[in-house]
Amino acid sequence: MLMQSQSAGENLLLIQGADVLRQLLNTFPLAAMKEFVMFWLATGTNLSLAEPFTEKCTENMTRLFTTFSQEDNWHLAYAQRLTENSRKPLHFHGMSDISEFSAQFLDQKFRWESLGIFLSAVSRATIDISFFPPLFKTENDQFALRKLATRLSDLALDIALSLDCLNDLQIVLQYENFIMHTHVDGDQSMYLR
Repeated sequence: MLMQSQSAGENLLLIQGADVLRQLLNTFPLAAMKEFVMFWLATGTNLSLAEPFTEKCTENMTRLFTTFSQEDNWHLAYAQRLTENSRKPLHFHGMSDISEFSAQFLDQKFRWESLGIFLSAVSRATIDISFFPPLFKTENDQFALRKLATRLSDLALDIALSLDCLNDLQIVLQYENFIMHTHVDGDQSMYLR
């Protein structure tokens, strides 16, 4: 159930995010999307600023979606968990390393920002890889995956921003989302944020 303390705008974004999440995972197999991103990373390509986190966020996708899957409103339960985790601050200090920092937004601490990074990678990979039979064989299917991944990445960013809990991971997602739209829509697109 949605938290009562959320504003109507936050609830609307959360419901939209949950619906697109359900649509994406019902249309494209999660394991195949994970393999797709890992294949893309193996080509030596990566997200520019989120590079240290892309593989970790991708690997954690299957761990994220292991509970609630039998419930009717599983997508709302996941969206709520992502929101609760995104409300928590990320801590680091001068002695923090990348593993310690990443542990705050992986596994059961997965956040909208983590999901957005994974989906940005999915979207960007559809530009570089034109044929990946577990997910798409045609240009139309490739475009459908790109569109859904981009839409959910946008919503993940919108939800994270609506929580007013600025953190470094959110800034990384903002940057990657902008770059993703530059690749997907073109740098002259009026749809760029």
